[in-house]
Amino acid sequence: MNSNGLQVRTNALQGCIKNIETNMMNFWETPLIQHYTRHGIDHSKRIIEILENLLKNYPNLLNDYECFILISAAHLHDIGMQSPIYAGLPQKLQYSLEDMSIIREKHNESSAKMIEDSVSGKSNLSLGVGECKDFAKFIAITSKYHRALDLNQLENSSIAGKEIKLPLIASLLRLADELDSDYQRVNMELLKLREIPIESKYHWWCHYYVQSILIDSGYIKIYFRFPSEYQDSSIKNILSKKTIKSIGDHLVDVYEILYCSGIKLYPKPKVGGEEYHPTGVLIPIPDDLFAYILSTNKDIKPSKDNIKNVKKLFRKDSSKVRDLIFK
Repeated sequence: MNSNGLQVRTNALQGCIKNIETNMMNFWETPLIQHYTRHGIDHSKRIIEILENLLKNYPNLLNDYECFILISAAHLHDIGMQSPIYAGLPQKLQYSLEDMSIIREKHNESSAKMIEDSVSGKSNLSLGVGECKDFAKFIAITSKYHRALDLNQLENSSIAGKEIKLPLIASLLRLADELDSDYQRVNMELLKLREIPIESKYHWWCHYYVQSILIDSGYIKIYFRFPSEYQDSSIKNILSKKTIKSIGDHLVDVYEILYCSGIKLYPKPKVGGEEYHPTGVLIPIPDDLFAYILSTNKDIKPSKDNIKNVKKLFRKDSSKVRDLIFK
């Protein structure tokens, strides 16, 4: 909230954000589902820091209401990860891996519905949105579109005489959410206490070996860290390519909307650096995951189709785009 580009100046809305933060601290205190990477209040705070970095050179891009909606959605967009009922599942003492996959797949839509129900009287769940219920619809839409759905389905709206650029707000949240993909997203100590699916392990180790993701002069730079024994191994290339592809795919999703709004980003993430730590500093990949990664290497080859829209944009107006990025 201290960034010039992401600042809420209205006292009432500042109070609403504090209420949402307080409610989210309580909400995430004892998560029901713990197989996933961290989605709690710390994740939300890091997303807000990323948004501040994305917007620091654009102090007039978002108005007060848009900043409020974006910050609120940063806190609320993942609450569906903890609601089997909103994912269409019955209440029960234990949820299977298949159940949890369904919860994850539907969590963005579940989050939106939970936000709407919290202000309509259909739910007793307190999310802190009650004092700003006029904005609940926009917070719900932004949360719903933070993943998977086609952002081009969204249209700009308005409230109290101010424009609400929903495609831009949802695009910013989607990208910032993906850019929070470093080692802070996982608690590797949990793996000593429980077993998780091999696919989840793969996801966890990709986060674990990312030291930092930085936005620098229009570039998204990824800094990796690996055990020294992987320095000459293909495994580090496989892991880094998977991370780069995931971030690149999300960047493609939002690139044209951000570009048309004047946000200057290079359309492909790059490796900012690699560090190698002595044996014992970082946890090595377990044997079962090592074998799984090698067997699925073909699944992480970059897709040419998913970047064709960005390439078309560069071909159509390459000089203008490069001027925006590099000036």
